[in-house]
Amino acid sequence: MSAILDQINLADLPPQAIVETVDAAALRDDWIADLVALYPEIADAIALESEPTRKQAEVAALREAALRQRLNDAAQAMSLAHAVGADLDHLGVTYHRTARLLITPADAQAIPPVAAVWETDAAYRARCQLAPEAYTAAGTVGSYTYHALSVDPIDGEYVAGISCVLPADDDRVMITVRGSVGDGTPSAELLAAVTARLTDDYVRPLGATIEVQAAEVVAYTVTASLELEDGAGADLVLAAAQADLAAYVADARRLGQEAAPSQYITRVARSGLDAALHQPGVRRVTLTGWTDIAPTPYQSAYCTGYEVTIA
Repeated sequence: MSAILDQINLADLPPQAIVETVDAAALRDDWIADLVALYPEIADAIALESEPTRKQAEVAALREAALRQRLNDAAQAMSLAHAVGADLDHLGVTYHRTARLLITPADAQAIPPVAAVWETDAAYRARCQLAPEAYTAAGTVGSYTYHALSVDPIDGEYVAGISCVLPADDDRVMITVRGSVGDGTPSAELLAAVTARLTDDYVRPLGATIEVQAAEVVAYTVTASLELEDGAGADLVLAAAQADLAAYVADARRLGQEAAPSQYITRVARSGLDAALHQPGVRRVTLTGWTDIAPTPYQSAYCTGYEVTIA
């Protein structure tokens, strides 16, 4: 991806200045303070919880807090970093010329009827962020990535990730694709669709030689044991550790990234597994037979299973 987009993580952006913290209790106190300033004789009575005027203040504060929160939500709905659902659809189409992908269509004739499955907000937001890269005719990494991720799904399978590499020994552009089904090995039909999209006359720069290939899957397993602090609830700690571990290995399925010639950035690291497993109440995490995994840009790490036990 381009150096500019590599530095932008929407999740790290600070809250918008237009969004304020809403505190109903503070609004109530302000309402009461203003009333007492205008009518000092009511100060003793309004301090009582049973005073009807105090109840009015509480109702007014709650309604104002709800209105302010609605304004906050409306402001955030206009931001790519925070918009969700239909609001994100409007932003994507209006400002980024990018429609949400339909993964599988609805089937009203099925029993029971099957609802349509659409691209997730997170995936759609990432493609919208990449959309400006598609405007170039120079064939940037971001442009290839955007176009590949925008290929229409085939029988529910879509492009879950790609890498774009320019081999040093020739003029090819090597596009490696990870699919969304199973271990990530894309079907021949999906690869053909990506090839058709990237070699289109309106996408491929003149003179570019583009080759599309399936990602090589690097399978691995995780075996870990957790030593707990005294009094820690084993079931709760184990469930939390398994949930965070599942999230970590899912994120680690991304294709490898080259840091320097013949050097690759680790995608599945002991430190990451330790962080996921070291929940509150865990004294120590022990990983059995673990070696860090650093896939090449042509490879994708895939966890075939994990076993987490209490020591």
